Amino acid sequence: MSKHESIKRSISPFYFSQKLLSTPPKRNFTKNTGSTFAKNLKNFLYRWKNKQERNAEAFYNKGFKAHVIGKIDTAMTYYKQCLEIDPHHFAALNNMAGACAHTKNFDKARDYLEQALFGTRGISMVYYNLGLLLRAMDQEDGAIEAFQQAIELKPNHFWAILNLAEILVDRVQFKDAIDCYLRAQPIAPDPVTVKLRLAELYYLENDFAKAELMFRELLEQRETPEALYNLSWLLIIQEKAITEAIALLHKSRLKKTPYHEALFNLAVAESMNGQFTDSLNHMMSYTNQTTPMDLRQLVKNYRVLVMVNVNNTAASMEIAISLFKDGYDDEAIRELRLLLRRKPNDLETMKLLSRFEYETGQKDLALRTCREILKLVPDRDCLDVYLLMSKIYGSQGDYATAMSYIKKAIDINPALPDLNYQYATFLAQQGDFSQALKYYKKIAATAPGYPRIQSRIRMVEEELREKKNHKHPS
Repeated sequence: MSKHESIKRSISPFYFSQKLLSTPPKRNFTKNTGSTFAKNLKNFLYRWKNKQERNAEAFYNKGFKAHVIGKIDTAMTYYKQCLEIDPHHFAALNNMAGACAHTKNFDKARDYLEQALFGTRGISMVYYNLGLLLRAMDQEDGAIEAFQQAIELKPNHFWAILNLAEILVDRVQFKDAIDCYLRAQPIAPDPVTVKLRLAELYYLENDFAKAELMFRELLEQRETPEALYNLSWLLIIQEKAITEAIALLHKSRLKKTPYHEALFNLAVAESMNGQFTDSLNHMMSYTNQTTPMDLRQLVKNYRVLVMVNVNNTAASMEIAISLFKDGYDDEAIRELRLLLRRKPNDLETMKLLSRFEYETGQKDLALRTCREILKLVPDRDCLDVYLLMSKIYGSQGDYATAMSYIKKAIDINPALPDLNYQYATFLAQQGDFSQALKYYKKIAATAPGYPRIQSRIRMVEEELREKKNHKHPS
């Protein structure tokens, strides 16, 4: 698998907009037959002369009023009375189809629309309504044909183009759907939403460059958290302009993006950009929000940071630390050794490895790692190494060697209480209580609150008294 595909699979997903283009609420209705004063006057005179036409129109108008306020059964009754007088009444046929569709009687609705197609006006509307009906009936082939007929009769029929595009999306014909949306863009009632849908379709077509361009144009018109997030996603997946992607994610979070995964992608982008501390902090924050106390998930998330940038040593070390905390000692040590293969002689990794080896009882390996560290760095940087070596030799009963290393550590930082305490303890174990007391009192003077220091002083003083009494019995 290529790195590009690995990144795409690993980062949080591209999100599709929840905003949809709503079709007009009265799209299935025909209000009236005349659109100009002259036409209305002509129709009025015709109906005035023809009583049957007047009655049919009266029933239609009553049906339409009932339809508008949601009284579907009443509307259908009046439409039927209209059609009994005038079986070819286009508006009644069209609206009757809409009413039947509302009651899920799709077959009847289709019959009425097919009858309406014999009329002489509004044919584009009927084909459009037929397309909606067939789509609701899951007859996509017929719906496509109906929408295409509507567009052929009325090339700027936005809603027919839109519905045709969405059927093509359902069929995974993204290129054809894109062509439809490009055609619809100049006549869209909401160009921003159309542009957003185009960006999403370019994403589905894996044309990330064009999707990026669409989001940039969109952000110039309307800055939304969704667009900011998705543009950053596209930049990350293309491994370009990562600094910009980070800025976009910060801005998206300030705008309260609904996607908490923005924090995950921010951590990934920061790792790609070499901002390792920030990437760790953000990934830990994300994991705590989504799967608190789940160390295995945290390890999985840290691995993504390493995958996008193998130089993220901090993430690799955190993987090892998390595994060690969770009781996976061998895996933790293996992780550190793999890291040392990628980055030989890394001081912090070697120090952590020596500590893990010591804590798992692999003292000889820990000593070997410590000696390798001593070859690489000057004495002033080896304080913690000397301290660990003294603990190892002390645990093996070799107090002389242990004391030599702890003395080297004290020479580096004479004021550190831990070192003086350890050295004093070794002295006491060897029976040199007077020297041990000297170091314990030094700690008490410089760090009065040091744990157990007063009890240690009393214990050593008691040993000295017993020793003195043993030499000079009364």
